[in-house]
Formats: sequence, structure tokens, C-alpha cells
Amino acid sequence: MDRGHPLAKRRSLKFRDLAGETVMIMKPGTSPVNDSMRAALAAVPLEEDFSIKYGVIACRAPGGDMERFLEDLENKLLSCN
Repeated sequence: MDRGHPLAKRRSLKFRDLAGETVMIMKPGTSPVNDSMRAALAAVPLEEDFSIKYGVIACRAPGGDMERFLEDLENKLLSCN
């Protein structure tokens, strides 16, 4: 986020802190334009018990159907290589 943004001064954030904000998450190396802007931005860690796999937000230990879905998705993606 822009270093002048009020949330940029925080040590960490929760999902609730992002309510009403526009969020864009891009892996480094995805966009040369985005990579060139990173030096001017502030990085603030998200303090939540979630992981993001393949664009899917799920708790770290999803269990049940969600766990099977994530495993199936990961296996399909790995078999494409």
C-alpha cells in the first residue's frame, strides 16, 4: 500500500482492517509494472489464521470437503507441469 495510507503505519492488519479498502495481491514477478512500484510501497503483514492457495482463501486446517478440494486442485495443477 502507499506509504502515506493510514494503514501503512500499522505493525499488522486483520481482515476487518481492510473493510472498505481495495486490495490487490500479486506475486512478485507477475507484472513488471507492479514490480517497479514495490519499492515505493509499504508491506504490512496480515495477522490471520488463513492461507491462500491458488486464489482460494481457506483456514490453515480446513478438513472435510474443503481439504479434499484443495488437495485435488493441487494435484491437478501439479500434473499440468
